[in-house]
Amino acid sequence: MLLDRSQSGKVRAVGHGALGKKAPNKVYSLAAAFASQFQSKDKVLIALQLRGEDDDDPNPLVWICAVVDGLVLQGTDVVVPIGDVDRRVQEATKRYSNGAVEFYGDVLDSSRDASLGDLMGRALANQAACQMEKVGRSLAVPKPVLLAAAGLVLLLAGREGLSWYQKREAARLRDMELASRAPEVPPEVAWRKAVEAWAQSTDVAPADSLSSLAARLGDLSLNVADWSLAAVKCDRSGPRWDCRASYKRDVEKRADSASFRKALPAGWSPTWKGIDDVDVAFVVPGRSGKIDLATLGSEEQVRLAVLSTLQRSSKAFERKTIDQFAAVKVDAPKRPDGTAYVMDPKAMKPVVVSAGLTLSGPIRSILAVSSLPVSYSSINLRVGLDTEPGLAKSAIYVEEAKGVLYAIH
Repeated sequence: MLLDRSQSGKVRAVGHGALGKKAPNKVYSLAAAFASQFQSKDKVLIALQLRGEDDDDPNPLVWICAVVDGLVLQGTDVVVPIGDVDRRVQEATKRYSNGAVEFYGDVLDSSRDASLGDLMGRALANQAACQMEKVGRSLAVPKPVLLAAAGLVLLLAGREGLSWYQKREAARLRDMELASRAPEVPPEVAWRKAVEAWAQSTDVAPADSLSSLAARLGDLSLNVADWSLAAVKCDRSGPRWDCRASYKRDVEKRADSASFRKALPAGWSPTWKGIDDVDVAFVVPGRSGKIDLATLGSEEQVRLAVLSTLQRSSKAFERKTIDQFAAVKVDAPKRPDGTAYVMDPKAMKPVVVSAGLTLSGPIRSILAVSSLPVSYSSINLRVGLDTEPGLAKSAIYVEEAKGVLYAIH
């Protein structure tokens, strides 16, 4: 199938053709190149628009190709108007359950990235498998022809601009071949490495993060140019805390916004919420940590330690909840050739579990249990200077402090 483009770059015609013995260019199948990157059990479909960056055609052509069990699905290596894509995709995938077919390209929603350039490079790197056979008598291929492929093929030979694709793919394939020769590690070792990789990629708050944050928040002005502090909300973002303080205007003292803005510390950004309210954004620096598997306690140890600590001071909190522990998501380990291990549950050790923790009460109560192994992620403070102090009440009250407990199952 040949795509004949005019000098303006717009597609004028779609038709089948055969290249003769004197054809000046080698021709490669994009369908074969697309299929070559998947396992035998994969079900995938690609939909790519065939137009240049400057082409404003409201109805561009789209190449569709489906691969099931390593083979191109009959009738799907086609070029259709974009308005016909949904029907074609539905026909190709109707026999499979919802979500069983993975999409690629730039047309369908939730598609993984794929481009003609990547497929061209893969075709060049796998010429033996992707080169089309020359059949029939010679065919005078018009100069505007840009793309073709027994369905869709490419005229690639002699294009120096694409040589870097060939080099990149060839290097990647060499790396894959070397990896396939590497000795296979036992499943239990592969799982351990996968868990260690998860631990090193998971950001957690250090044990002193909440007390450090509280110390910095203690420096906040309760009154700025006759605007009174009412609440503070902080969310952890990597090593830092992104905070927002809410102030209310003292109407009796005729406080005004200009005076408030002038009195703010450098770097604070106000957002006016109306005549009498304003939010101020600021950042509190902090530190990041990683999970140390060697120091994690068992699920039972962590649960008992947290429960006992909270029970001993239960009257100092208005609310305290611990979620059920559940296994964290760890990417399944793969063999050097890219295939996944079939894991025996007995070999999956260690298993890391996590549970959410939520506390509400006076800030002094929250800080009193700061030694708990919690990675805090957010804290909401309410400031009420007229609040009558009590065991579970205070002028600076934590409406919600949220964090995560980690343990070994």
